[in-house]
Amino acid sequence: MKHWGRVKNTLDTKGRVSLPPRFREDRVNKYVLNRGLDGCLYLYTPEQYEKTLEKIQNLPGSKKNVRFFMREWTRYATDVQLDKQNRILIAKELLELVNLKRDVIFQGANDRIEIWDPDTQEQYIRRFQEEQALTFEDIAEIFD
Repeated sequence: MKHWGRVKNTLDTKGRVSLPPRFREDRVNKYVLNRGLDGCLYLYTPEQYEKTLEKIQNLPGSKKNVRFFMREWTRYATDVQLDKQNRILIAKELLELVNLKRDVIFQGANDRIEIWDPDTQEQYIRRFQEEQALTFEDIAEIFD
């Protein structure tokens, strides 16, 4: 399934957050939550996550940076299951890693769902636009 859009939600005091209906997949109640890039978490179906592992498996294991990335990529990966209220539990370690406190942004990102702290996401977008001096038109050129 491909994901797009953005939904704001709230963590409860135990670190649980409801997965928005637009991001739920039929007959899927188990997901893989992992450290993402750029300061967010990635949420995959098990099948989607396994595809990332297959890509990594095909990288040259003799290279030190590949081995490091492989370890880091699997280090934080956690199976999470939807409860009866369609919530996932985010481990404290992951909450702290990406600075999630109360508000949470679910951001569709094609084959995965990204989970962001709203302030971190805004800072990332602002910093990227400043550093890269890119506009939406520059990025949209990929469709030409």
